[in-house]
Amino acid sequence: MADYILALPPRSGGTTISLALGIHLGKVLYLNNRYANIEQACRNLEKLDLDPNFKGVLIMGQNRIEEIRQYYLKMPTYNHILIPADAIALGMLENKHPYYLLLEWAKNSSITLTVPQIAWRDLPPDHYDVLIIDEDRTLDTFYPDDVELIKVTISKSQFSIEIPILSLIDNIPNEIKKNYPEFLDWLNELAELKQNNFWDYYNEAVQNGSSEPIIDALESLMGDIPEPPFTSWVLDEKIRTAEELLRKGWKEEEYDVIRFFVASLFYLGYYLERHRKPPNGKIIYLVADRVLLFKDWLNGFKHIIIRGNDRRKAEAFFNALGRTKVGIVEDQNFRYARNFIVVHSDIFEVGKLLDSQNVPFLVFAGTKEIAEKVLQKFREIGIHNIDLVDNLTPYEYIKDCYMTGRSLVFYANSTISRGVDLPFYDVVLVYHFGFATPYEEMTNPDLATETLINELEQSILRISPIPFYREKSPKLVIFHSNIPKLHYLSNRIFGVVEPSKLKTIIPFLSKIEKKEFNESLGKNLGLKETKISGRLYLLITPKIKSLDIGEILFYSTLMSQNPKISKKVFLLGIRPEDLALWYKHIEGFEFGKWKELREELREVERKKEKIEWFISLLKELDAFDEVGSGVNLRTGRHYRILKVKKFDKLRKEYLLLL
Repeated sequence: MADYILALPPRSGGTTISLALGIHLGKVLYLNNRYANIEQACRNLEKLDLDPNFKGVLIMGQNRIEEIRQYYLKMPTYNHILIPADAIALGMLENKHPYYLLLEWAKNSSITLTVPQIAWRDLPPDHYDVLIIDEDRTLDTFYPDDVELIKVTISKSQFSIEIPILSLIDNIPNEIKKNYPEFLDWLNELAELKQNNFWDYYNEAVQNGSSEPIIDALESLMGDIPEPPFTSWVLDEKIRTAEELLRKGWKEEEYDVIRFFVASLFYLGYYLERHRKPPNGKIIYLVADRVLLFKDWLNGFKHIIIRGNDRRKAEAFFNALGRTKVGIVEDQNFRYARNFIVVHSDIFEVGKLLDSQNVPFLVFAGTKEIAEKVLQKFREIGIHNIDLVDNLTPYEYIKDCYMTGRSLVFYANSTISRGVDLPFYDVVLVYHFGFATPYEEMTNPDLATETLINELEQSILRISPIPFYREKSPKLVIFHSNIPKLHYLSNRIFGVVEPSKLKTIIPFLSKIEKKEFNESLGKNLGLKETKISGRLYLLITPKIKSLDIGEILFYSTLMSQNPKISKKVFLLGIRPEDLALWYKHIEGFEFGKWKELREELREVERKKEKIEWFISLLKELDAFDEVGSGVNLRTGRHYRILKVKKFDKLRKEYLLLL
């Protein structure tokens, strides 16, 4: 038995590698917690050199199948993979439910692709050789999760307290009511927590001179919350109950109840983070212990392959299973790091600048509530072509938004943050990092911070280029507050930059131009135009070959892997027109000493630091030809005579490297 951890950076083909390795080892069950990511895996699978008889099946749950019935004919199709649309079509002919047709097909398939909830319920491990768990978030589904228990909302000095989980009472399945009446009794006790209790504690804290009366009141309120009724159960009984419930099929509205019930089984404590400061309130969480579920099911596979970014999480997973023969493939080199420019600036001012130039952008805001407030803020400053992406927004809608120049606000756990590639966007504005899980904050604050930053960076990297698409495009990331300690982009942090200085990057970003639609224009452009509301939306991607001398040189500084060159471009206020002036002045200039070149540049630029920076850039670009040599009569030393290349020659050589 041999297992594998593929701890690979984004855009390294990790999913494709895991699929190829899995197929080599035998019959595969591939899991991802998002159907959009599973569809991407299907596309990756089709690119492999597969046997003509290779067949796969993509399985969706019964509730999801009912959702797609109305548009199943529009679903993407694959050469080697049967999909729910195929099952819907055949099911209508044979009067069979599509879900059970998919399960039947899976028995004879080479690979099955689905979500964990379907797998552990209906797909026995002895039907497969290999289990692939793709992405860290998919690993998380095998553990109980934390739940919001009590929430205090603050708005213009007004407070309101609510218990969100009480809204689930009407959806409690009869099986839970019958077999676990103590759970219902506990919910009724929670319902008796009165708002007056909070106000009594709040007023007491104010009278005692508390600097944070809301937090102190909530901490006092936590002492009134009864523990869940299952704390005395032995661990094996909790695991057995959780797995039995999670393996059953439930109505869509009942799943949140089941998740909350499972969390209460593994109750670790109630938690209020004193230091986190959401702009609109405070939350008390029920924290669930991270106990790995479905161990017997998982250990039924000969091989398990985990593809993710957090090696520690994967190692903890295998340790919990008692599987010690694990091969680790790890790579920390992110191939597109040089494309990124990370700065600290005012995202609202930058947003106005981008919007005025028809450059669509993304905004990351941590949580849904904060995202909604940020969206409102952008609209208040005059940016109306902007929308919110939540956890249900389809990928196709996001692509349509870009092609019509629409900017988007997203947050952790939304469609964009969950592994969807968006290389057509060139800008991410980061307003708020979000929060690590209460479990991590409660048990290991240092690890919580690291996990949070890792999740944030993965969300940012959604805009990264992909092979053969936008590989030369600069990608701009702007933090509204201090830039955290990033991992893959640590060498691409340029520091604080005034919004006005970022104007120099605009020519290198893709934009959307809107023109009145007419058929001849579309034909002349040779584009697949998007006709929406009588307008033609044209994607304008800067062509490097068409840039002028100053823009070519400026572009080279943005893409430079030498931090001494790239990071000073904004600090020194370098502009493309400066670079054009300097280069044209010394084009063809011959010199035997660097001092001579400096003196020549001083005729068009007086600042010594800028001259030294420019000479460093020229050296990196190999902008000099050796045309001769000489001898110093005083020292007897030989020296080279260099000549600054004509720009046309430099352009050809530089573009060839690109």
